[in-house]
Amino acid sequence: DFAHRHRTHSLGNRLTRTRRTPYPTVHFAVAGLFAVQTQRVRFLLDEDSFEVVLNAGEGEVEKGGENIVVGGENRWKYSTFTNWKFFPSESVPILVYFKETQTKPDGQIHFFPVLCNGQELLETMVAKDIPRLPEEEA
Repeated sequence: DFAHRHRTHSLGNRLTRTRRTPYPTVHFAVAGLFAVQTQRVRFLLDEDSFEVVLNAGEGEVEKGGENIVVGGENRWKYSTFTNWKFFPSESVPILVYFKETQTKPDGQIHFFPVLCNGQELLETMVAKDIPRLPEEEA
């Protein structure tokens, strides 16, 4: 899903017209990162787990190796999720937060950009009855 790449690139174009540097450069760099990662990374949502894998081409995927931050496999059982949230909102998901207890007993926090179908991810999280992070009080 290249939606974030397109939106970020469009914002960079608009900022270029205002001639306020380096803001457009940052947005173009982020748009490039989104484009590369959207082609490279896949999120698998199966019956009991969420997994981050790499696109191997022609509809195939391969394991992406160990998690670069905490080590271990990039696969977590839904039953270990303690909470989750989309930022800035579920209707405009740009970033996903979730906390799980599989990596560390006291909980490990994860953030990742929504490089997939955000609606499908939302439906899976809701269907698995994973508690949401409470909304902030206004």
